[in-house]
Amino acid sequence: MDGSFGTSIYDHIMVLTALGKTGKLSGIDQIKAFNYINSLKQTHKNSWGQDAGVAWGSRWTTGFEESDTTAQVITALSYFSGANTEGSDVYKVIQDGLTYLKDVQDADTAAIVRTEGDSTFATAETLIALKSVGKTFSQYAGSDSEWVKKSRTKTIAQCLLALNNWNDTTRRDRLANLLIDRQKTADPGKGSFENSVYSDMWAYIALGEAGKIGNLNVDDVKTYILSKQSADGSWGEKFGDTYYPDVMSTAQAIRAITYLPGAASDQQVQAAITRGLAYLKGLQQADGGVYSTWDDPAVDNSELIVTLHRLGKDPAGTDWKSAGGLTPVDYLLNKTMNNDGSFGTSKNVFGATEALAAYRLVTGQGTPGGNSPDPPAQDEYSVGIAVVGRNGELLYGPGSVTVSKNGKWGLTALGALHATGLSYTDDGGFVKSIAGQANSGMNGWMYKVNGTVPMMLASDKAVNKEDKVIWWYSKDMNSPGPTWDSLFENPTVTQPGAVIPANLQEQNKNLPVALQASENALTALEKIEQLLGLKEKTVELGTPGEAVSTVAVVGNEQPLDLVALAAMKKELAQNVVELTQKVTADKGAIITDANAEVALSVPIRALNNDVEITVKK
Repeated sequence: MDGSFGTSIYDHIMVLTALGKTGKLSGIDQIKAFNYINSLKQTHKNSWGQDAGVAWGSRWTTGFEESDTTAQVITALSYFSGANTEGSDVYKVIQDGLTYLKDVQDADTAAIVRTEGDSTFATAETLIALKSVGKTFSQYAGSDSEWVKKSRTKTIAQCLLALNNWNDTTRRDRLANLLIDRQKTADPGKGSFENSVYSDMWAYIALGEAGKIGNLNVDDVKTYILSKQSADGSWGEKFGDTYYPDVMSTAQAIRAITYLPGAASDQQVQAAITRGLAYLKGLQQADGGVYSTWDDPAVDNSELIVTLHRLGKDPAGTDWKSAGGLTPVDYLLNKTMNNDGSFGTSKNVFGATEALAAYRLVTGQGTPGGNSPDPPAQDEYSVGIAVVGRNGELLYGPGSVTVSKNGKWGLTALGALHATGLSYTDDGGFVKSIAGQANSGMNGWMYKVNGTVPMMLASDKAVNKEDKVIWWYSKDMNSPGPTWDSLFENPTVTQPGAVIPANLQEQNKNLPVALQASENALTALEKIEQLLGLKEKTVELGTPGEAVSTVAVVGNEQPLDLVALAAMKKELAQNVVELTQKVTADKGAIITDANAEVALSVPIRALNNDVEITVKK
């Protein structure tokens, strides 16, 4: 017996919680019950790819992580012996679970996020868990509590921008004071709020429109904004040693600095504005729009129009005509709105908000016809996709999947990834990990569609029939990533130069992520003689009669239902594997196909001689 109750983790934790609440937990084998729970935990990675606690969930949830289930596990464990004893196994697991819940807590609302479910329910379960492990109200809701979150500067600023248009001075002043109190009084970023152009400019503009920017230390604000301008006139940020100009931040910085007292007669300020406008003018396209090819043109161009309006300049005037005689207003009126009523290439709420803010400031009659393609008429179709891992290994494809309008992410690049069946984690459409390989620092997952890297979330990027989508783990932000054709040049994923160790744990790390064995399976393999009742040190296959048992079952996930099993059989029946590789005895090899459906591990000195191995399926 494995110490579990029922047929799933949900049954198990419900029974344990009931026994705990009624004081009957002492009547069971707590060690077995704990070991069962412990065997189901998953190590959670934060958005930087670092370990951030453990989580529980089910195979039906992406990434196997469920915040509500994790909170319920903590509640159940709170009744165990040793739950409050530092250093005990139970205490450690509880703390690891709480670490995970903190990591998935929303920075603005403090809700415990449940990506595929109800965050309200997950938040309620977390509060119950905190109470169960002995936390007091002040510890989870007091002003100094680590569970109490401060909304981000950009979020507060955007709310203030909305309130500036309402007749609600009380709320406006409350939000303005929140920002004012956050101004940094020392370096780095003295005079700013977060030392980032991506959030600070929003705050300056919001306070400027509220008439409150004078309540800041304006000398520090001026010094900070000017310090962020690059020699080319743009505003942006450095990541490592590389500077990345940003069109939106440039337009916003110009706008923000105009709200400072005396800005109109300040030569430094005016010179910065002139350089900033020259940079933006240099980005103007033949269609009249001002935008970077990396961004959503609707957002960049709309920000420019709003900024020119603030400066009293005409975005439809001769100074802003392109070589083709078109202006930013022409682009706004004729190229920004799509046929389906959305705006820009992202086709999201933010793009619509930016465009509508610019529309309010111009006159004229335009027509739909934006850069974004018309919405596909079909509800589902096939797209090409490949997923390339951290070390250049193919985790999927190149092959094709079917995306569906009614699928989890619809007809998008993220919908294509979802259709591969690879495990992944995301934060509102931003992919944090795929097949266990998590983002780490500036390294992480990028994607391209038909050779172009869209500057938008994959959940917002629509894909059309026969498009080719490549996801790859990038270690260099300036690298264009693999091409579709290059992925066919070496479709067999091998490690011909690597020495494959005899140790099972180390062998497992060399396998494609999708085929790596669980800890339970590795433990079973290490004691396979005992599990099957074989003679000690058996090294060759014998007849079934030589074993007490011929099957060892590890893990406890539910088997596939008939529908899922039939779908998998159909998918596998379409795939053919035929691999041939020369393996040297003094190195060994990992032989696997591009789709990571089958792998053969040949450790060092497992063979007496070099041999050519063929694998067919």
